[in-house]
Amino acid sequence: MGSFEGHVIPGTLFLLVGLWHLRCGIKNYLAAPQAFVSRVWHPAPLPGHWSRLELYIIVAGSFLDMTLVELGVGTGFRPIENGGVAPGQLNNFEHASMLLMFFVLGCAVLVSETTSLLPLPQGACHIIAALAFLCEGLLFSLHSTAHHGLEPRYHLLLALCIATCVACALLAAACPHSFLLDAVGSAAIAMQGLWFWQTAMSLYGPFIPSGCHLEPDTVYCDSEASEHRGMALAVLQFIALLASTLVLALVYYGMAARTAPRSSLDYIRATHAVNCIEGKVSECDNKGDIMPGSLDEHESSVMDMDAAVEDTSLLSSKS
Repeated sequence: MGSFEGHVIPGTLFLLVGLWHLRCGIKNYLAAPQAFVSRVWHPAPLPGHWSRLELYIIVAGSFLDMTLVELGVGTGFRPIENGGVAPGQLNNFEHASMLLMFFVLGCAVLVSETTSLLPLPQGACHIIAALAFLCEGLLFSLHSTAHHGLEPRYHLLLALCIATCVACALLAAACPHSFLLDAVGSAAIAMQGLWFWQTAMSLYGPFIPSGCHLEPDTVYCDSEASEHRGMALAVLQFIALLASTLVLALVYYGMAARTAPRSSLDYIRATHAVNCIEGKVSECDNKGDIMPGSLDEHESSVMDMDAAVEDTSLLSSKS
């Protein structure tokens, strides 16, 4: 992965999967917020087995990147030298091990969804995804190469995105009905893809910071001032991409909400209002339909709704 192609290929996969998850998660939530369930994958609107296109992309993409790009199978691949791992291949083996975890994730979900050979319980796929992201995070945090210079700064910022993915995947396994966890996790995956692209451009492409140069596999800076400038630029780039991802998610949510069923929007507003009451919030914004002077009225209305539900259950049990 210490090359332009080694960053662009996984970056493209992460970006496509993240945007797809964000789009499907928002669409599913606005369609039926009360029945929302976080998913590790989303079916494509295609006939037959092509509806599992996302899983095919994860499995094929990780396998091809692992074998052809990282390990170079078929192009002078020599993993063993003098009875041990070739020193020049150690970095590639690290990246291949990360891709192997995502390959296992895609295969496990595909087998579980399409056959009866692996009946995984709810949340198991999220835990497997968390383990795959955890291995990725360990790789970029404990890398065997480039412990100084610009590359560790880019890897550190990438590790923040990965840590968010791990946390959201684990929490989604315990709270599968949380839309916010699903949305943040999807945005973090997309942010990973964008940061892979930015890393490729800044370390191996045309956007290498002034005063720094590539030789042969990592970026070296001519002076300490140039290195500090490059690190500062990396943080600014990260913040700009993070803001862009947030704006994109908000814009799409707003556009999708314009065509969402009225019942779904009413349910979201009602849920917000009930949360304000149960949290003893004395002031909510006007979108929550709760004002300080009308809090008692909302509490009584909620109590009336609960009583009505209890009466209905009693009548149905008697009949």
